[in-house]
Amino acid sequence: QFSKLAHGMCTANYCPPLPEGTMKMQEGEGDTDKGTLEKHVVAPRMFKKLIGGQHPEFSGGKQQDAAEYFRHFLDHMNKVEKKELSRFVASDSPTTASLFEFHQQIKLKCTVTGEVRLSAPEYQNMLDLIVPTKDAINIADVEQYEQEAKKQKIDNGTSIPSSLDNDAPKLNVPFTACLNHYFGDSIVDFKNPSLSGASSECTRNIRFRSFPKYLAVKLNRYILGDNWVPIKIDASVDMPDILDLTGYAREGFLANEVAMPESGADDAMDIASQEADAGIVTQLVSMGFSENGSKRAALATNNSDADTAMNWVFQHMEDPDFNDPIVVEASTAASASNTISTSKINQESIDTLMMITGCNVIQCEVALKENNSDLDGAANWLLSHADVSSITAESSNDNQSNEAVSTSNIPDIGSTGEGRYELMSMISHIGSSVESGHYVCHRKLDDGRWALFNDEKVAVSTKPPKEHAYMYFYRKL
Repeated sequence: QFSKLAHGMCTANYCPPLPEGTMKMQEGEGDTDKGTLEKHVVAPRMFKKLIGGQHPEFSGGKQQDAAEYFRHFLDHMNKVEKKELSRFVASDSPTTASLFEFHQQIKLKCTVTGEVRLSAPEYQNMLDLIVPTKDAINIADVEQYEQEAKKQKIDNGTSIPSSLDNDAPKLNVPFTACLNHYFGDSIVDFKNPSLSGASSECTRNIRFRSFPKYLAVKLNRYILGDNWVPIKIDASVDMPDILDLTGYAREGFLANEVAMPESGADDAMDIASQEADAGIVTQLVSMGFSENGSKRAALATNNSDADTAMNWVFQHMEDPDFNDPIVVEASTAASASNTISTSKINQESIDTLMMITGCNVIQCEVALKENNSDLDGAANWLLSHADVSSITAESSNDNQSNEAVSTSNIPDIGSTGEGRYELMSMISHIGSSVESGHYVCHRKLDDGRWALFNDEKVAVSTKPPKEHAYMYFYRKL
């Protein structure tokens, strides 16, 4: 189905062009002298069903977040291609998901001793940026307009006419501000073994360790309103056609830097085991999120503020371990000093899966591990195996060994390659609410023009809204 979709979009094999002077009729209407059937439209219904059929949100017809769907699509394709791709191409051929994969690395530098610690590389498939509205270059003009509009409403009891409101100044946030917010230094407390385990302030930043062939960039265009309801940010961001991220590559230890000594599990896991800010947790819990999930959000954002923690919640609230208690695993402390890990698989999931499939405990445990504790995915995984009896505890160990081997392909520190990219496409959300609206796509053609894809309508776009899109896709130069 993915191959058919690609052929349908890139060739005329499945979707011939409309004859000149004709228009598309609605589905079900017959051919006429002026109209034509739906055969001139690519409608990937089976593809959508296969990708989202087992997902509690993407299986329905309601609008869902495009970035979440993209991540789900990559995860789904990765699972399928790992099993089936070797039948068609060489076993070492890249998967679809690997084209978007990159690794990042966190650096801690003690402000007292100057010692440095580099974390284990972290896998990513999307550059997830926040739009810092406080850094808008015209924030004074916008605030003045809003104050005048509020004053007029109080004095006259009327709002500004919509025709004039459309001319209201919009926040203009430089893209460099988004990058600085993500890659800039922050201050965290960390127990430095050189200081006998005493906590000290460390500067923390994140850098690329490897660059992907295709880079997906997401701008989080929502903030919390006064009533703690997420609202869409009406701001323009000057996204570049050529994006150079080479300066954000990790060069490793500098010549004058000294590595921070390793320590026991209690010290090495200090960032993961630090206490979540009670104020942030209370605010998130009051909005209906679980206490465990709120603590995860606060810790994952270094107790920065409620808005940042809320943005993290939006991105991770569907994670299978979001509501699980936070458990620090001492065995992984030395290699991943700031990783929060959770309890693996609960007995209730195993019992339910055994009842559904009739498989034994070990087979159900392996299936749940293979599908990140997702019950539906584990059931389908077991039912898709022709010989379930071949699934043993060693199956899980073999898969873990393969994963360990794959991480060895991460480039050495400093081997980050050239991080220059060209904008190739973008996805925009039309609508004022994060709960509803409509998605459209713009793609740059080979001749430099931009094409708009709006459901079945495809047309040349003379002014693509590069400053207002939600997701951007860049091609490595």
